Amino acid sequence: MDSNNESNHKNSLFEKNPPKQPPNQRQVIIITCTLQNNYLVHCVDLVRSQIRLAEGRSLSDLNLCQDKIEPHGFAIQCRITTEDPAKQFQPDSGRIEVFQSGEGMGIRVDSASAFAGAIISPYYDSLLVKIIARASNFRLAAKKMLRSLAEFRIHGVKTNIPFLMNVIKHEQFLSGIVDTNFIDEHPDLFDLPPAKQRAQKLLRYIGK
Repeated sequence: MDSNNESNHKNSLFEKNPPKQPPNQRQVIIITCTLQNNYLVHCVDLVRSQIRLAEGRSLSDLNLCQDKIEPHGFAIQCRITTEDPAKQFQPDSGRIEVFQSGEGMGIRVDSASAFAGAIISPYYDSLLVKIIARASNFRLAAKKMLRSLAEFRIHGVKTNIPFLMNVIKHEQFLSGIVDTNFIDEHPDLFDLPPAKQRAQKLLRYIGK
């Protein structure tokens, strides 16, 4: 960040806005995907290198000059929240009755309070799980993400998983031709199939 006279790592947000629309100026921290991108995609251990920088090393000492950093794949992050997309992402609360995560090669799942029996309170952040998918190209990373989302089973509270799946498989998203109005311009992203929950209904029937 030469313009700020800084010599360290910086997490920056780049948004593509329509013409004549001012940029959204805000600082964003998405440390999970940042670490995944830099360690697996750019082969840079951010934590280790920041310790070295704090010790007085320079970016050139660590061979981290911009022209030395090359990407080796793509990483995508999705945030599963207990929000209802059909109700303008209104937060939901209750007890998680069933929880099964979608994992596998190229998938990282970060969660803390996501498990069967967990009580989702309306008084805290609705974030439930972070998923990071990595692959050699963007479409393959999106395919892995879609598979992971499809394998999730969360019953008892509403989640944004169906909406995320609609976004990930949308051809315009896959082509990378999107801007900050992408969601507003595609109401079809909110065509959400009703949850079947066949196993849950069967268990309730047996329990009667």
